[in-house]
Amino acid sequence: MSNKSFSQCFEIESILVDACDNGADEGYNEMFRMKIGANPLNTSNLSINWPAQSWLGLVQNATTATKVNQLNAAILAAGGCGQILEPTGGVLPANATVVVVTSPNLDTTLNSFGALTSTIYMLFQNTPPSANAGHFGNYNATPALRTLSVTFGTGCSDSVSYQRANLVNINGTVGGSISDLNGSTVNFTPSGTASYINNGCIAPVQPFTVDAGNTPLNACPGQSLNLTGTAQGQATVSWSTTAGIFSAYNNLNTTFTVPSNATSGNTITITLTVTNSCGATKSDQITVNVTGNTLTLNSANNTQTICAGNTITPIQYTFGGGATGATVTSLPTGITATTTGNTITITGTPTSAFSYTISTTGGCGTVTLNGSVSLSNNATLALDSANNTQTICAGNTITPIQYTFGGGATGATVTGLPTGITATTTGNTITITGTPTSAFSYTISTTGGCGTVTLNGSVSLSNNATLALDSANNTQTICAGNTISPIQYTFGGGATGATVTGLPTGVTATTTGNTITITGTPTSAFSYTISTTGGCGTVTLNGSVSLSNNATLALDSANNTQTICSGNTITPIQYTFGGGATGATVTGLPTGVTATTTGNTITITGTPTSAFSYTISTTGGCGTVTLNGSVSLTPYPGQPIPLIDSTICSGDTTNLMIGISPFTPSTTLNWQVIAAVNVTGANSGSGIAPQPINDILTSTLGGYVIYRITSTLGNCTSLYTDYRINVNPQPTPILKNGTICVSPSGSTLQTFTLDTGLNDSDYNFLWYDSNGNLIPGATNATFEVDQIGTYSVIAIDAITGCTSDPTLTTATATITQTIPASSLTVIQSDYFSENATITANVLNGTGTLQYYLDEGPIQSSNVFTNVSSGTHIISVIDTDGCTFLQKEFLIIDYPKFFTPNDDGYNDTWNISTLNQPDAKLYIFDRYGKLIKQLSPTLNSNGWDGTYNEKAMPSTDYWFLLEYKENGVAKEFKAHFSLKR
Repeated sequence: MSNKSFSQCFEIESILVDACDNGADEGYNEMFRMKIGANPLNTSNLSINWPAQSWLGLVQNATTATKVNQLNAAILAAGGCGQILEPTGGVLPANATVVVVTSPNLDTTLNSFGALTSTIYMLFQNTPPSANAGHFGNYNATPALRTLSVTFGTGCSDSVSYQRANLVNINGTVGGSISDLNGSTVNFTPSGTASYINNGCIAPVQPFTVDAGNTPLNACPGQSLNLTGTAQGQATVSWSTTAGIFSAYNNLNTTFTVPSNATSGNTITITLTVTNSCGATKSDQITVNVTGNTLTLNSANNTQTICAGNTITPIQYTFGGGATGATVTSLPTGITATTTGNTITITGTPTSAFSYTISTTGGCGTVTLNGSVSLSNNATLALDSANNTQTICAGNTITPIQYTFGGGATGATVTGLPTGITATTTGNTITITGTPTSAFSYTISTTGGCGTVTLNGSVSLSNNATLALDSANNTQTICAGNTISPIQYTFGGGATGATVTGLPTGVTATTTGNTITITGTPTSAFSYTISTTGGCGTVTLNGSVSLSNNATLALDSANNTQTICSGNTITPIQYTFGGGATGATVTGLPTGVTATTTGNTITITGTPTSAFSYTISTTGGCGTVTLNGSVSLTPYPGQPIPLIDSTICSGDTTNLMIGISPFTPSTTLNWQVIAAVNVTGANSGSGIAPQPINDILTSTLGGYVIYRITSTLGNCTSLYTDYRINVNPQPTPILKNGTICVSPSGSTLQTFTLDTGLNDSDYNFLWYDSNGNLIPGATNATFEVDQIGTYSVIAIDAITGCTSDPTLTTATATITQTIPASSLTVIQSDYFSENATITANVLNGTGTLQYYLDEGPIQSSNVFTNVSSGTHIISVIDTDGCTFLQKEFLIIDYPKFFTPNDDGYNDTWNISTLNQPDAKLYIFDRYGKLIKQLSPTLNSNGWDGTYNEKAMPSTDYWFLLEYKENGVAKEFKAHFSLKR
């Protein structure tokens, strides 16, 4: 769409109407491109009518030169050989390409000029830092035409129009969010016809791009594909690949043929490379997937063995790749293959074994797989010998029983076997062997094949001989010459009798019924054996008789000789009497030690008053047994001598000297830290008495340590004694670095007070200068400093006497100096604006300056925007409190009306606040007639509302003001009202 007045002196070619920005500075980054005609053009005649902003003129200075240098460096880094220039003397050469940027505040990193291959000229609109609004009014999608008009004076102008609703977003469609439309560009033909594109964050110059096309592509071996690449800014193109050939490798549109021997499932990479006139290259790649038929067995059941007359387990195959189907051959009667989607299922009941073949159809190549189904025979099971029913004696091994399985049977299982009986398989034979613990019946059944064959068998046990002792006296101890207690045994089961061997003279065995009794008076100790006769197996039992002449006495533990600490209890000593002994007596025990008898055990316990020896002797039985023992006493060590609690300062040594009473040489002192509250540095230890404890204790909050002391001599340890040491904290003064204010001549204008954070009533202080010298008279918690340098302090606790660590970093502060600023000037820009800009300029001073307007917030910037008209006060301070400057100023504006009724208020009209004697102020009526010329100064009387001494009517009047703003000549037109 266009509303164009075309001129051959130049033409508008492209507009970046939606520049990429940082969120709030689009108005700095917009630009358009134009082409100069056959004659040079002077930029002094340039005027632009933006769709959404006013033309502010051009600027060319160090800032714009820096921007151009940054862009040229980016072009070189991107592989370009072109460059951006600013016009010399404001003249644009004939046939030059020109890019106009909306602001010198352009961010050169946002909208790339890429690999530029030609020379272009760049112009910058003189946009102030505060004017960051967009110039093209593209902030929504409501249909509307936008027109850009450019003129270089009479007869040399051009204008183009575009529809903002047609802007293309980053996705190649119309509309979307604000961020989606970044990069929207409109190009124009010489006749002004608009076309809409979006190259992303690219300046309105031809980009250097390449696109090899859609990826991936699928093709069979030997197949040809049509490739269509796109590129911009290229001089040459070149296709390359890992395999295959091109019909024309140096054309964007070409045909690619896949190698005939390519393997299905492999990937071929194709690269499109473009080179610009600078020799820079860019590449893009696409991939070709080589496809072929596939055929997959879904489960491992293509080979089956079934019983005759049974249905096969369904067999499934999936075909794919380029295959359109599959065929199955050699299926017998009763078996069918059905296709659902890309799956073929083989099912049915075969009449015989069979093999089959499945092959893909359609697509690239043929894939063939095979399978088969076998029919299984009926199972058989045979007993190899007639011994499956047996009777054996208990404990005997059975005669091995064997079975042979066959037919379709793959094995056999045996159930009902007891402990000791096992069934083992060798080939197709199962053998049952072992020694049973009881009679049993069993079942053997075939496994595998078609059908199950089951056979049975059993094993019975014959009665075994038994022999039982009727009383628990088969083992006796008697005194010599005594008669044994009769010993009786009973035989049974299959046993018919029993024999006894090993009996000495005087001892006999007699049988009555099924009972054998052993009696008599032995002449010596003996052992005997009794064994059954008859029945299954022989049962044998043993017995013995011992002769005892002496009693027995045994020490239960090796503690009959002890050494104990004086006053301690002995470890209990135990003896056991036996044999014929009926008791025991103990002699030699001192006061405090007793012997007590429990059963056949005597225990000696107690606390002896002296060392002693004792004797213990048996009573009763055959003979007397006597044993001896003794207990020795070791002296008790001296007790650690108690001390009163002590108090030290943090960082001091404990200096404890520990003694014992009474003193015994070679006594060892042992100490443990049983409490350390808010204290570090306490350690446990030991040493020969007397012994010092020299721990260095530290505490920041104040606390205490308790040492527990014991003395040891040999195996004896004393009672403990506790020692407590209180630890007072060191004072911790905390100084902060500061600044003093110093005049340029070096005199101190403002001191700084160092404050320890402590108070004078609790602490005393010593202050030191940079050279470590004590400052006389400085004894308070604070110290006023009037010289730069490094100062330190030591604090002394007035109650505890503890002093601060002189090496504390917090007890040292550095004082620097700041020179205050000397003067303040205020510059106003944007006269006659409801939102003026004020800049405060400060001379001299070394501090970090801060500014505030009237009673407003403090800021670091010296620029204030949107300042209303009227009188204001601007204040300047520094962060060190050395500078304080104020200046009252007046925001220049014009009165909107006046009332010449001689009441003393607003009787005349003038712009006296401008106060420029060289300025000229012209007042016109609504028809353009000059009514009055004034000098806008503070002393001027202004217009009184008359013309040729006649009162002018109440209405609006126009004025023209010729003035200078910050040294630049300007004009201002507006109107005001006369009210009567």
